[in-house]
Amino acid sequence: MPTNELVQQEKRVVGSLYGSASPPLELARIFSLYRSGQLPLDRLIGATFGHADVNEAFAQLVAGGAGPSVILPRV
Repeated sequence: MPTNELVQQEKRVVGSLYGSASPPLELARIFSLYRSGQLPLDRLIGATFGHADVNEAFAQLVAGGAGPSVILPRV
């Protein structure tokens, strides 16, 4: 941000860590919503890959494959 703009327009820079949220509380809420079926995160995943297929996953990413992919420890 230009210093001149900061001073003349009386702007200020405010730091934020995790959006001022409490990760233990927010993550517990997110997990609860997911487990109850109110937050369908599974629909956001395009494909899953195992560690052995990480190169294929990367190739699909570069080629504009179908949505976000997840590398799982055991598939």
